Amino acid sequence: METKRKTNSCGHNRGWRSQKIMFAAGMTVMCPRAAFAQHSVPQPPGMPTPKAAPNPQAPTAPAVNPGRPTITDTAPLTAPGYLELETGLNDAQGGAGLDYQVTQAFLLKLTDRPGRTEFRVSTDGYVIQKTTGGSATVSTPSPVTGPTTVTSNSATFARGFGDITFGVQRLLVAQTSRMYDLSARLEYKLPTGGANVGTGRSDYNVLLLASKDYSDRFHADYNLADAFLGRADGPGYMQQAFASAAFTYKLPHGFTVQTEIYGYSGNGTNLANGYGFTYTPRPASEYDGYINFGLTRAAPKYFITVGHTFFLGKLF
Repeated sequence: METKRKTNSCGHNRGWRSQKIMFAAGMTVMCPRAAFAQHSVPQPPGMPTPKAAPNPQAPTAPAVNPGRPTITDTAPLTAPGYLELETGLNDAQGGAGLDYQVTQAFLLKLTDRPGRTEFRVSTDGYVIQKTTGGSATVSTPSPVTGPTTVTSNSATFARGFGDITFGVQRLLVAQTSRMYDLSARLEYKLPTGGANVGTGRSDYNVLLLASKDYSDRFHADYNLADAFLGRADGPGYMQQAFASAAFTYKLPHGFTVQTEIYGYSGNGTNLANGYGFTYTPRPASEYDGYINFGLTRAAPKYFITVGHTFFLGKLF
């Protein structure tokens, strides 16, 4: 005759240790799986049945913080600890001394854990350009790397890998109902592209950035900058001032639209007006497109860019 092994009411072997929970009405032996089941704990008359604690929600994934697609950059920093990549294909046509310039630009951004300092490395990527001749040194803006200086001492066609720019941005003031986000940035351009697709000289740039959410849908960014660009035709630097303002309106289904006005000094007055859009299928990924038109003869006739911003991963 087969002997059945005896178990307790929980289905556990009696050799296992049981948990015990003390109540005011007496002592009840409970198994671990049923210790918090409401039906297994009799409640005194008149006492409401306790409700189970809600499960904690999963942490919300951070959103990317691109400066794209406008020339104007944003004052807030990227999510701390997340390595963010901005990439775009850019095409500038016309302007003083320039026939065309095509770049595949990249920008890497990483913010420290306190969320106050952002470190940036950007490059023009592979550059294809043609200059039209003359003695001017022209600057063509890029939404990723800022003004890119090219020489036009003669009519030339050039291609190659462009310059690399290092930057540090510090958040000075965080936005409140009355205050703007305010940041300052320092940049240094290493002339890795040489005189072939650049000036072959180092550049220095100082920016002040302000951003504000005027409502749930309406956002604005403002930039002021002063750059010292290495002269390709001799020693010293050319000073170039820059000012811009961009306005963003949020649409349903993850879309936004932008408009922008900007100008910079050097080789005459350079003014341009731009229009862009973004599409955000999820917080960690954003696509964009943008076109601007020169309002003055020295500015490029038009500038077009399409791009994508996303997280490469969480580093800390």
